[in-house]
Amino acid sequence: MKLHLILAAALSATCAFLNLATTAHAQIPASERAVLQALYTGTTGANWTNNTNWNGAAGTECAWYGVGCNMAGTNITTIVLDSNNLVGTLPATINNLAQLRIFEVDDNQISGALPALTGLIQLERFNARNNLLTGSIPALTGLSALQSFIVSNNQLTGFLPPVPNPTNALVAGSSSICPNPLTLATNAAWDAATGSTPWFNNCLDVGNFLVTPSASANGTMTPPDPQTVQPTETQSFIVTPNAGYVVGSVGGTCGAGSFSGNIYTTASIENSCTVIFNFVLAAAAAQNVAVPLLPVWALGLLVLLVATFGVMNRRGLVRPRR
Repeated sequence: MKLHLILAAALSATCAFLNLATTAHAQIPASERAVLQALYTGTTGANWTNNTNWNGAAGTECAWYGVGCNMAGTNITTIVLDSNNLVGTLPATINNLAQLRIFEVDDNQISGALPALTGLIQLERFNARNNLLTGSIPALTGLSALQSFIVSNNQLTGFLPPVPNPTNALVAGSSSICPNPLTLATNAAWDAATGSTPWFNNCLDVGNFLVTPSASANGTMTPPDPQTVQPTETQSFIVTPNAGYVVGSVGGTCGAGSFSGNIYTTASIENSCTVIFNFVLAAAAAQNVAVPLLPVWALGLLVLLVATFGVMNRRGLVRPRR
């Protein structure tokens, strides 16, 4: 009986030891450790507000400040280093963190470009707002788990990329893009993701106005996207009807502008407004050309002349020429 108890205790102790040993030696891939080291080096990790345990021995990465791993300790799943005095650039290899779900480095002094994010198929939240980032926003293709994308208050430029495809999981109103000096272009999907219509409302410079053009079928205008205009300035568009069509009318809320050839220039802009170009068939436009009308006094004179001529003719005062 005692031997049975001793063997059971020994077996239990052996299992506990093996489990402890397995846990202690669990390690993330070398490629993921390299990403962490590049992040530390590229953002002056020695001067971070908190860099506890960073650059420790292999196998300790999950205990580094701001780093989280899966239960097995074999992959990085979260990096949260907001407000931690990160100064420098993000590593280009961040997309090697295939299991990363949360990446938050907001409220630091990170500069340079955003790295490529394709490959982060588990990424749910990306937050890099309130930094010094420049360049364009990278493609979000394949980020089917992404629910929140926040890059506001940087110096990002260029066009906004399409929302993640083929699956868009962005939660309505949970993303933030502006302010940034981006190229403004309407995008209903980003309107929904940011909860702002249009999404670029907060990207407009204070005191500037937005002129938004649109056109009916059978013609185009250039530029086709909304344009920022300073108060009292004008905005011009090159208007090009399709073959067989002409500009039928110009509507909108910007007031009456004028054409010079195929260039339309708005009136002085005093508020954000719209310009709407309507195209019609050239034949229809020709049929609708207004016939000039004589003023009332001229019509009266014409009637008097006709009447006088009639009276004179009846009295024989007007003789036909031979």
